[in-house]
Amino acid sequence: RKLLFCVSGIKRKGRRWVCRLFPRFTSSNCVAGNVSVGLGIGSDRIHYVLGLVKAYTTRVGSGPFPSELYDANNPAKQDPIGMILADRGQEFGSVTGRPRRTGWMDVALLRRAVQMNGLSGLCITKLDVLDTLAEIKLCVGYMLDGKEIDLFPHGAHEAARCEPIYETWPGWQSETFGIHQWDQLPLAAQQYLKRIELLAGVPISIVSTGPERNQTILLQHPFKGVCMKIAIIGSGFSGLGMAYYLDKAGFTDYTIYEKANDVGGCWRENTYPGVACDVPSMLYSFSFELYPEWKHVYSRGEQIWEYLRFCAQKYGWMKKIQFGVEFNGGEFDEKTHQWRLSTTTGRVIEADFVVVGAGPLHVPSYPNIPGLDTFKGAKIHSAKWDHDINFKDKRVAVIGTGASAIQFVPELAKEVKDMTVFQRSPTWIVPRYDRPYTDDERASFRKSPLRMKLTRLSIFLINEFNGLGIYAGNPVVSWLTKRMAKHNIHKAISDPELRQKVTPDYPPGCKRILISNDWYPALAKPNVHLETEPIAKVVEDGVVTESGKKIPADVLVYGTGFKVTDGLPPFPIYGVGHENVVDRFASEGIAGYQSTFISGFPNCAILLGPNAGLGHNSVVYMAEAQMRYIVKALKYMRKHHYHVMDVKRHVQDEQTKELHEALKDSVWVAGGCQSWYLEKSGETGVLWPHSAKAFDRSMQHFDADAYRYA
Repeated sequence: RKLLFCVSGIKRKGRRWVCRLFPRFTSSNCVAGNVSVGLGIGSDRIHYVLGLVKAYTTRVGSGPFPSELYDANNPAKQDPIGMILADRGQEFGSVTGRPRRTGWMDVALLRRAVQMNGLSGLCITKLDVLDTLAEIKLCVGYMLDGKEIDLFPHGAHEAARCEPIYETWPGWQSETFGIHQWDQLPLAAQQYLKRIELLAGVPISIVSTGPERNQTILLQHPFKGVCMKIAIIGSGFSGLGMAYYLDKAGFTDYTIYEKANDVGGCWRENTYPGVACDVPSMLYSFSFELYPEWKHVYSRGEQIWEYLRFCAQKYGWMKKIQFGVEFNGGEFDEKTHQWRLSTTTGRVIEADFVVVGAGPLHVPSYPNIPGLDTFKGAKIHSAKWDHDINFKDKRVAVIGTGASAIQFVPELAKEVKDMTVFQRSPTWIVPRYDRPYTDDERASFRKSPLRMKLTRLSIFLINEFNGLGIYAGNPVVSWLTKRMAKHNIHKAISDPELRQKVTPDYPPGCKRILISNDWYPALAKPNVHLETEPIAKVVEDGVVTESGKKIPADVLVYGTGFKVTDGLPPFPIYGVGHENVVDRFASEGIAGYQSTFISGFPNCAILLGPNAGLGHNSVVYMAEAQMRYIVKALKYMRKHHYHVMDVKRHVQDEQTKELHEALKDSVWVAGGCQSWYLEKSGETGVLWPHSAKAFDRSMQHFDADAYRYA
């Protein structure tokens, strides 16, 4: 629940400090800091303090009042201007009914209130009371015992000896009553308010021009930094994890938008036979929600989907999700500083901050082969599996041998009549050390979260060691990986020609290293054939190779993966100057700052964005590091009351250059193979060149100087 408190603060000598909350203001003095004491909350939970200040100064009762307007011949009486202020402002104590003393705006007193209350912004009330005055004075300081001071003194005796120092400003002598637009105010009134703002050192958020709510000029929403409206796109690991960290930091005004009718992300979308994760379950999960119910060391897709549904229910995120909302565009409005997100139904959603959590694995990649549209049989992509297709006794042609294909091919091989797998180039595949968790192990995990944490840590460290050795080109680790993979081949395949076909001629890691125990046995089956000759075209009843050989087929299956670079972001996003981020990436290469923000696209964070990809560890770990970084950015904006942040272009370019330099000798870039990692330039803007832990460390400090703010 969000609680917004309006607090008034002034200090008087010899009085108690009393904290009172709106609407119970009295003439008692109060200070904003007492709110945390009175409510029993930490002071860090106070994100914004709004100071309510009249356009002039009043006081009830006796005591020093340096800027008071009184009759020089009779100090007990107000002078004519003071009487005007009292009459037009209806200045009587709301509880005591006593007439209030009136005087010019005392900025020195206001500065003391700003100092003692930590004011974030000002609400200037009763501006219209000054409408008839020909000139207006501002008390900007005092002369005390021959010395000029600019702050209200601490002691009553000192305050009584203060002589005001005034600036004189021309009055506007026109009606401001009821005005609710800044540019409708007379110029003299605008200048008066701007001078108060400058002298107080605090921005004016609200100007009141009458007693009614609609008689208000809203210059800056006082709680917008606290109640920033955040749109999260996607409800997979990225979207749900972001919700957790926002909740934890107190940013509760967010909505998760999901195009489907359930959570799950790629684990909801990918339902092909044999779908499973190639990262052990204990690591491929949220750090804040370790799960003792995993059935296997490497979980199947269905249970990962089940885990995400469990998390969404446990943390109450289902009520924060709007299902069936698919976006087709987003544009940053430079006037309102908001994102306008358009949906496929014509609805437009406005948000102050956008987190793209759709992930890169959602745009299927289809092969560009002549004749695909002439094929009369069934055609499916692994990411859009059609469970109504009956594969039994069918002739199947599979195009692609990537991470999805090595999982569904062994399953299809169990029921098809004949299957030909078309391979462009082989991939290094090592054994998957998988097994079911026993009931006793799961019971132990339930009893001991520490055991789950230690299991998770050991998996993480092993992956770090192996991955860094491979991708940094360590010859020993590379040799061990080759030996393991070749043993995997020789154990399952006896045919020398087939062994040769499945053995890569590039170093391990140049393409993604895959894990499987049943891929090579499947290829060795008599009803499965591996075809390495390039495809020339597809015809209505099969596939024709470049030599003219025709392979008959009833079903065509694409195991060609995803357009990873096209998924950043998942729909056209237009930033400053109406620049399209996709066009930027196409012309300049994929680049961002901290893998999260892109210069020229303010208030927009992309999880698993540029250079956040991994070849050896859990992307959930990477995404969580980004989530914590995003929250640091939002906290900084909230603390300093900024509405807009945008990374400086030169800072982004410098970091991109450093990353490309670190990547140039890696096996991904220098390994000599063609993979989806590489862009047309031969560089990669999707992979992180160092350890996952180094990524996490790089996200622990928010470098505020790297960004511009408004």
